[in-house]
Amino acid sequence: MIPSIISFILSIVAYGISQLQQHGKLRWTKSYNGFWGEESDKRKYKKDLSKDPLGYDLFRAPDNWYYRFFKIKYKERFPLSSTFLVAFTDGYHHMQFWMFIFLSIGISLSIQVPFYYVWPGVLLINWLTRRLLSKNYENRY
Repeated sequence: MIPSIISFILSIVAYGISQLQQHGKLRWTKSYNGFWGEESDKRKYKKDLSKDPLGYDLFRAPDNWYYRFFKIKYKERFPLSSTFLVAFTDGYHHMQFWMFIFLSIGISLSIQVPFYYVWPGVLLINWLTRRLLSKNYENRY
C-alpha cells in the first residue's frame, strides 16, 4: 500500500515538473533551448548551424520509410531521438517518461499485476487519447 502511494506521489511530482516546464515557469530553466528551456522540444532534431549559428534552423527530414512512418519533419539529432529515445532529449519528455513509469508501478502494486503488463497499457492509453482528441493529428508531425 505505502509503496504504491509513494509511486503515485512521484508520478504527480514528475507531471507537475513537466507542466511547469511547458509553461516556462520552472525555477531551474537557464537557457531558451537548453534541456529545460522553452524550446527544448527541438533538441531531438539536428540543428543546421551553417544557416543560423544559434541553431534555430533544422535540417529537413530525409525522404525514407522511417521518417515517413513516424511522420518526423526534421532530421534526428541522433538515431531514435524523436521516437524511442525522446525521453533523453529534453526535460519535458524526461519527466513524462518518469511520470508513466511511476504511474505504472503504482497501478501494478495496487492491482497486483506485473509492471511489464501495465506499462505498455498506460502508454497505449496515452497514445489513443492523443490520437483521438488532437486536432489534425495526422498533420501535426
